[in-house]
Amino acid sequence: MCALDEAAKRYGVDIASYRGGIKDWHEQMERPKVSLDALEEAIALLEAHPSAFDIVIDAGTNITANHLGVLRAFLYSSPSVDVMLKFFELFSLVFCPAVKLVFIHRLNEKSELWMLRHDNDKGMPTFSNLGFSYYCIALITFIRSTQKESCSVEFFFERDPLDEDVIESLEQRFNCHIFYGHKIRRITLPSWYVNKPCTYANPELNATLVAPMHFSAESTMDSSLAEQVFFCVQTI
Repeated sequence: MCALDEAAKRYGVDIASYRGGIKDWHEQMERPKVSLDALEEAIALLEAHPSAFDIVIDAGTNITANHLGVLRAFLYSSPSVDVMLKFFELFSLVFCPAVKLVFIHRLNEKSELWMLRHDNDKGMPTFSNLGFSYYCIALITFIRSTQKESCSVEFFFERDPLDEDVIESLEQRFNCHIFYGHKIRRITLPSWYVNKPCTYANPELNATLVAPMHFSAESTMDSSLAEQVFFCVQTI
């Protein structure tokens, strides 16, 4: 949320007061856990701003490893990229309870990260399109940050929520290609990238962080919303 707040201010928007604002916004940012409701409320406020998508792109690309605590050290120290992505699937709840990641590893083909987003009882997504864009950008930004070498990725979505000029701008700024008309929301990564050893591999550190990661996941599950969403998407 700090990244979103900082990005909004660069565009002259104070989330705490913009369009009525969020009363406890500053208190939310000081808490150790991010409130998904507060995050979605902030993104809903920003949707009315003409630079809403630029704010989200800037915020997502400015989320650094330092924002992620133990998760950062755990994923950075993984022995290889494919193992790291499998860990990301296992602990995707810690990164964002509203989206369940499933990693499909293919040795000589593009591997895929499926993104299963929970829908409510009316069939409406719990995450807005703008919020989901923020999540995707933050996810890939973090994955790229674990390696010294970057790669181009592909995004596949169900329907087109963006104008053509916005898509073109995003593809250029984010080194990606975006496609619509697909049943499964997913990101594809090239095999040469997925099969690489991790730049910052540290097996000893990685092993010592397994227990803290499970504790972090269990702590996140204390939220009834997180638990409901996580187990619902597990059944998809």
